[in-house]
Amino acid sequence: MKFIITESQQDNFINRAIQETIKELKNECEKLNDGGDGDWFSWYDCDLVESLEKIKVVEIEKVETTPNLQGKNYPRFRVWVDIYYYSIFESRDYESLRHVINYRVFQKYKMDLIINSHEEWNTNTNRNW
Repeated sequence: MKFIITESQQDNFINRAIQETIKELKNECEKLNDGGDGDWFSWYDCDLVESLEKIKVVEIEKVETTPNLQGKNYPRFRVWVDIYYYSIFESRDYESLRHVINYRVFQKYKMDLIINSHEEWNTNTNRNW
């Protein structure tokens, strides 16, 4: 059965998938501190998500899909996000975290996201020690 959805419903769903994945990662990182194991993320990803305040989806673009090795096509979207974080460092590289989010969204929703940083904002205004 196929469903027809509007562009705003699609954008809301993708935004919600990203936000829920971030919440899930934060919860899994808490369990990792209590002796759990992370099979889809690393300690470094936990450090990044700890400094993260929010990710705001700015723009979403549908991308042409190509079959994978098994011949299956999955929906693919290019997503630009603004990343707000709090860190003593001047800047941080969130590429690893973007890949983890993409990996988990694909596992859960069978949707391929290409997440790009539009802007990154460090909200820590007092970095002088």
